Amino acid sequence: MERDAFDRNVDYKAMYLTMARAAETAIRLLTETREDARRAADVLIAAQLDCEERYVSTGETGDGVSARPQ
Repeated sequence: MERDAFDRNVDYKAMYLTMARAAETAIRLLTETREDARRAADVLIAAQLDCEERYVSTGETGDGVSARPQ
């Protein structure tokens, strides 16, 4: 399988940094007060959705199959 052909389209570093920053924010929120637990979850969910959208928008799933519906 020719992995390099489709991996170039995905900015894995940007997705990693998005999730790492969100995790840091969530941890900070969780250590402040219990009321911030929902906000922490929201931060992580938003970052995950953002990364998923970036990945899907490249049109590849990572296994050479198109991620976009036909």
